[in-house]
Amino acid sequence: MQFSKPHISKLRIESLQVCLDKAKSIIQTEIERRGHSFHMEEKAGPLFVEMDPDKIVQVLVNLFKNAIEAMHEVGEIHISTYDIKDHAAIEVSDNGPGIPESIMDKLFNPFFTTKPSGTGLGLAISQKIVQDHGGRIGGSINEAGLSNFAFRTVSLRGYSKPLSGDSFVHYQ
Repeated sequence: MQFSKPHISKLRIESLQVCLDKAKSIIQTEIERRGHSFHMEEKAGPLFVEMDPDKIVQVLVNLFKNAIEAMHEVGEIHISTYDIKDHAAIEVSDNGPGIPESIMDKLFNPFFTTKPSGTGLGLAISQKIVQDHGGRIGGSINEAGLSNFAFRTVSLRGYSKPLSGDSFVHYQ
C-alpha cells in the first residue's frame, strides 16, 4: 500500500515561508472565488527545515483546501508559524462550523471522510508526509468550537524561546 512507502525524495534545506507562499498561490484563486481571506501570523522568525518542499506544499494545500471547504459562508483562514524548542510548527485554522469531537480520532484514517465527494485520503497522506519528515500532525477544536490543524517537524534553526506551552493541538 502507498502509505507504507517513503514519500520524500528531494530533501533540501528550505524556508517554511517559501512553502507557505507557494501553497497559498496554488489555492489563491479558489479562496478569492469564495470570498475568503488569509491571515498570516508569524510567531517565530524564519524557520528552516530539511524537507522535500513539494511534499510540504502538498500538506499545506490539503489543509488550506479543507479549511476552504469547511467554511460555508465567507470566512478567514488563519495561519500561524511557531518555533517550539527544536521544532518548526504551522497551524491552520478557519472560522467554519468546526469538527464534531466524536470524529476527531478518525480524521487521519485512510478513506474516512465527511464530504459527499471526498476520498478520505487527504489527511492520511498529509500525516504520512509529515511523519516521513520526522514530524507530527494533529487536529483540535479551540475554545470557540473552531477547527485547528497543525503540524510540526524538526527545525534547523535550533532552540529559541518556547511559547506558552505546546498544547495547541493533539498530535497523531
